[in-house]
Amino acid sequence: MIEVVSEIEFKWLTEPLAVMLTGKGVFIASVVITVIFGLIYYKNRSRQLLNSLPGLFTSLGLLGTFVAICNSLGDINQDSLEIDTIIRNLVPAFTSSIAGLISAFIATAGCKIWYSYEDRKLEKKINLQTPEECLYNLTLLSTTTNKSLSRISQQLVEQSAKNEEYNERLNTTISQQSKILEQFINDFVKRMDDIFTKMHGRIEQNIKDFGEEQFKKCADALEALTDKMSSLSTGLLEEQKTNVQQMIAGTNTELQSVSNNVTVQITSLCTQMTSALANLRSSQDEKLTSIVENYNALSEKLASQNSDFAEKMNAQFNAEYEKIQEQSTNSLQQMVDLKDAYAEVNQKMLQSSTSMNREVSAELRNSLSTFVTDLQKTVTDEVNALSSAIVTNVEALEKSYAYISDHVRNIKGNYESAAQAYIDAVNNAHRMNESQENMLSTINDSMKHVVHTNENVDEVIAVMEERQERIENLISHINEISTTIETLQKLESQLNRIANK
Repeated sequence: MIEVVSEIEFKWLTEPLAVMLTGKGVFIASVVITVIFGLIYYKNRSRQLLNSLPGLFTSLGLLGTFVAICNSLGDINQDSLEIDTIIRNLVPAFTSSIAGLISAFIATAGCKIWYSYEDRKLEKKINLQTPEECLYNLTLLSTTTNKSLSRISQQLVEQSAKNEEYNERLNTTISQQSKILEQFINDFVKRMDDIFTKMHGRIEQNIKDFGEEQFKKCADALEALTDKMSSLSTGLLEEQKTNVQQMIAGTNTELQSVSNNVTVQITSLCTQMTSALANLRSSQDEKLTSIVENYNALSEKLASQNSDFAEKMNAQFNAEYEKIQEQSTNSLQQMVDLKDAYAEVNQKMLQSSTSMNREVSAELRNSLSTFVTDLQKTVTDEVNALSSAIVTNVEALEKSYAYISDHVRNIKGNYESAAQAYIDAVNNAHRMNESQENMLSTINDSMKHVVHTNENVDEVIAVMEERQERIENLISHINEISTTIETLQKLESQLNRIANK
């Protein structure tokens, strides 16, 4: 999802500039600047001041263009894009550039026309002057120029001394910044290592505590489950034992009742048979004997059947009891096996989680170590590049100082020779008129020297501007390093907060 930025930088500055730097505003500002520069030119006659007007007007138009673009595009809403509104807000961006270019063209043409008018006026004035007046004016101009050049030479010497002082301060500051940066990097790496060590120890301790807590919970749950299963097994065995005993007691009672019934029936049968035998003894002795024998056999058979039935019932009950006890033993053994398997699974899970956490900790430590190494390498490269740039700038400044000193000596020699030539020319003009041509040639040579000196001064100024630009670049590099240090400090604070959680 794209986040729409509703606030732009320097909005407090771009909004009033957008109101002023329209096409009409650029024209009005150009007229005001032209009037001010014209008044200044009327006082000091500096053509360089007027020559800077076209570039100034063009820059003013470009400033209006960028301000209008920034101010119009800064309030665009991503949800509702209105093309007509955007185009209407962008119109001042083009009109301000057009106004700046037209003003620059008018200023260029006006300056050229004005310079041609002044040159023609000067030529007329020179043509109307006598040679003595020209020589006198040249003498005054040379004296004024000599004073100006002496003042410029003094200013250059003072500027050279200031530049040397600034360079010494800059070198001292750079060395201090390098030491501070190196100390900061070493401390940062040490603090990062301490933080990662603390994080690793805390993570390992947390994993260990978590594993012990889980193992304790599993052991408690398994112990509770074992106690519960033991109590259930004991209750089940007691219940089975009670049921079997009740069943055996009921069976014995039934057998006793059956035996009693059989005994009662046999007794009654014996009584009946005795009475019948007593009644029939006389007539049926043989039958009675056979009946008695049959009765004895039947009694023995019934007794043996009762004994076999009791033995079978006891054997069956014992077998059932052994089966139930064996099933209970098997259930208990299965529960014990389940407990061992659960403990083994928990141990494996604990080992796997511990190994996984160790691997994650190792990978995290390796990645953080790699990040710190890359960060240290990047900062070292930046410091090396900055050091090489500083050395290059210092060498360039030393060459510039030597070049400036040579040009100052040349300027001084040229102006001394020019002044001497002017003095000789004036003396020769008063002595003899036939030396005017030689004097004029000397004056031309002196003017050439003056032009050459002006060129040298321009070169010196260009060198000074280049040195200033290099110093500004160096300051920008130092600011970038300061920004990097602030970013590293923020990262360190965040890591400290993470480690303290």
